[in-house]
Amino acid sequence: MTGTSLSCSYNELSALLRRFFEALTGGRGDYATAAKSVCWLELRGLDGIRQLVADKDNYQQEVRPLTDIVSSESTPYSVDLSGRGVFYDGFLVFDTAIGFAMHGAALVYHIDCEGDPRFVLPGLVLCSDAGLFATVCWTNEDGASMSVASITPGSKNPTLSFIADKISDLSHKIMLAVSQDAAFTQQALLDTGIDLKTTRVQSSITPKEFQERVDASLVNGISVNREDLSILSSIADRVLVESSDQSRKGAGD
Repeated sequence: MTGTSLSCSYNELSALLRRFFEALTGGRGDYATAAKSVCWLELRGLDGIRQLVADKDNYQQEVRPLTDIVSSESTPYSVDLSGRGVFYDGFLVFDTAIGFAMHGAALVYHIDCEGDPRFVLPGLVLCSDAGLFATVCWTNEDGASMSVASITPGSKNPTLSFIADKISDLSHKIMLAVSQDAAFTQQALLDTGIDLKTTRVQSSITPKEFQERVDASLVNGISVNREDLSILSSIADRVLVESSDQSRKGAGD
C-alpha cells in the first residue's frame, strides 16, 4: 500500500464493482460479468479500474442490440464500440464470436473502440472455456508498438506479447479471431503482417506469469488508486441509498 493507493481483497472489490455497475446502468445488462471482467484485469496488474473510471459516462446509455454493434454485411465483421461501455457491449461481441465458432463458422472481427484495448483479454478466457482458440492484436497508445494476445482451449490465462515495432497498419483498433482451428487464428494474425516467429518481440507475459500475479494479488490484496476507489464508491452507494428508500416505503415510513 502507498499513499495514493489502497489494498482491497478480491471479494471487496468484486462487490463494489457489482454495485457500481448496477447503480450506473440502473440494473441493465449483466453487471456481475462486467464486474468480474474488471477484477480479472486487476488481479493480473492490467489496471481495468482506470479504464472503467475514464469511460464511466458511457455506461449510462442503453445497452444496444447486437445488430447495432456488429455489422455482418462483409467479412471481417466490423464492430463499433465507440462511446460505449466496453465491459458491457464488448462482451456481446464475444458471445457472438463464440456462438459462430461453436457451430464451425470461424470469423475475424475488426473492433473500433475508445481507450485501452486490454478490456478484450478476459473475453479470451470465455473462448478458452468454450474449447476455442482465440487471438487478438492492437496498436498500443504510443502508436509505435503493438500487442498480441492468444489463448488455447482450457487455459485460464493468455500469452500477451509486446512488439517493439508497429508491424501492422491497422485501420481499426483491434483484430479478434476466434475458431475451433488454431491454424485459422494463426493465419488471421499473419494477415495483419505479424509473424511472431520472425517479429522482434520485446517482452511477453506467459500464462504461468499471469497466474503468479493472480496468486500474489489474492494473498496481498489488489492495489487500487484512492481517487478511483472514491469515484467507484460514490456511484456504488446509490444502490444502497435507493434500497434504503425502498425499504422505508415498504415498511410504511
